Amino acid sequence: MENTKKLKISVIIPCYNESLILEREFRLLQREIESKLDRIIYDYEIIFCENGSTDNTREILDRIVFNQEKVQVLKLSKQSYGEAMKEGILKSRGDILAIFNVDYWDIEFLSKSLKYIESKDVDIAIASKTHKKSKDKRPFTRRIITRIFNQCLRLFFGFSGTDTHGIKVFKKDKIIQLIQTIRTKHELFDTEFLLKADIVGLKIKDLPIEIIEKRKTRFSLIKRLPIVVREFYILRQEIKTFSFYRKKYFYENIACNFDSIMNTYDLNTRLRVVFRELLRDIDLKEKFLLDAGCGTGWFSQFAERLGAKVYSLDVGKKLLKEVGTKCGANLIEGDIIKTPFSSNFFDVVVCTEVIEHVENQKKAINELYRVLKKNGYLALTTPNKLWFPLVFIANLLKIRKYEGNELWFSHRQLTKVLQEAGFCIIKTEGFHFYPFNFGLNRFNDYLSKNLGKSHPFKFLAINFAILAKK
Repeated sequence: MENTKKLKISVIIPCYNESLILEREFRLLQREIESKLDRIIYDYEIIFCENGSTDNTREILDRIVFNQEKVQVLKLSKQSYGEAMKEGILKSRGDILAIFNVDYWDIEFLSKSLKYIESKDVDIAIASKTHKKSKDKRPFTRRIITRIFNQCLRLFFGFSGTDTHGIKVFKKDKIIQLIQTIRTKHELFDTEFLLKADIVGLKIKDLPIEIIEKRKTRFSLIKRLPIVVREFYILRQEIKTFSFYRKKYFYENIACNFDSIMNTYDLNTRLRVVFRELLRDIDLKEKFLLDAGCGTGWFSQFAERLGAKVYSLDVGKKLLKEVGTKCGANLIEGDIIKTPFSSNFFDVVVCTEVIEHVENQKKAINELYRVLKKNGYLALTTPNKLWFPLVFIANLLKIRKYEGNELWFSHRQLTKVLQEAGFCIIKTEGFHFYPFNFGLNRFNDYLSKNLGKSHPFKFLAINFAILAKK
């Protein structure tokens, strides 16, 4: 055991005008850590994050840190709970981080959390004041405010936890990148952290706690409310953007497993529709072809076999790496909203099951028009908005494997956007007349081939394909 490297715990404590209880609470905290933490397994440090105090908190911290090798003090020039927390987390040297307050800490909770964290069943442990087994002995008003705030989080963000503020314990390597994305700087830093942690799929565990008020709150509701309202607005915008950004890179995150998840029948159907039907009369030999949103490269591979000079474009390196195992296409990391290509560069653009995942679809269509040569062709496939309710239900039931952004077009909507960009619609086909997951693929093929080109049946298919000309 002596040769085993100890895990280091960083206890991070934000400080603002804490002179009345700071020194006393530090001595109690250090004594508890020394007596109750298993020192054979764990080492520790305490980080005070002072931020703009107007009393003598700084002087007290200078006294505390003197001759204390396990204590460090970080000082910020202005009051900002969020900036103080971020600074403490980024400067910490521990493997496991514990967020305490000067008047709210619990070493027994820390010990309990460590067991969950080290079991790898939990990424973040939270001391929840509203857990059914918690004993919240704060004044009635503060308890009510906590519950009202939690209800607001459920209403506006779909929050499923029971608390966001207070003591937290987590492994640093699990959250370090996430922390750097946080925008709120005051009251809602903890809330943004946990909402984003939930979005990226970190495992969060609410644990009971006993909380006793050691001093009256120093901030009146009237003073705090404007700050909370302003940050709540910022938080709504940030979580919306963060969720979209994460979904945008969903396929990048599953790149290594994407081919195994992909439905082979659907893939082969789309390859047939694009190359054997839409582009059937176009000789691709020596043509410059852009595979816009190439995924793992099946369409790039097919086009290269037909003699095209292929450029494969997608948002992530991992996806492009998969493309490189299938063909010798030029691999370009980028977004179809703003590509790195010059105008009038490509003879053909292939964009299959991509446009529905783009946040600004009109801008993307305009960009594809820009990079095409005059008389160049766009071969595009996308799901039919008519069938979106089915996908919505599948997502609710969690029986769908994909989590990307879903902004589906109707045929009329997509045709309008293409024509406004300057495209001339050459042909439209429908394919998949019922979900291909159901099997009976031959019958689905029969319906696609016999009804997919006929009006109005082609507009009723789950997917439609369009060939447009610049």
